[in-house]
Amino acid sequence: MTNEEFLNQKQFLEKEIAGLGYRINQLRDEIQDLKGVGFEQKLFHSLPGDAAHVKALNRIWELEEQQALRKCELQKLNQQIDAGIDCMDDHFDQALLRYRFIQHLPIRSIGRRMDMAKSTADRKLKDAIGKFPMPIDPVTIANNELS
Repeated sequence: MTNEEFLNQKQFLEKEIAGLGYRINQLRDEIQDLKGVGFEQKLFHSLPGDAAHVKALNRIWELEEQQALRKCELQKLNQQIDAGIDCMDDHFDQALLRYRFIQHLPIRSIGRRMDMAKSTADRKLKDAIGKFPMPIDPVTIANNELS
């Protein structure tokens, strides 16, 4: 895994966690639509998995568990990225990496903030990424889990 691939995992995980949250909220809305007269009767007297609302509840629990696991992975990844950036000697490189991989700023915005052309910011960012010290045991997220 390259330094850039390692650093980009943070944004992938954040998007996946947000997507899981969106899906959980959709399912909660669906359950609200299913509720009505006799909801409790339907919920407690139906066979497990028979009613749409029971299936939705089970799916919510699964997604919440998956989301919690991904949040733990993100926390570990954030700690590794922060520690790596903090270990770097050059404060300029630290700022570049923080702007790009912590704040997710585009290259153009980084260039403006650091008073340089976009092409210069891009080149200097690539240099900083190359200097980033990879952790001994880096958090890795499989590509198929990111989609």
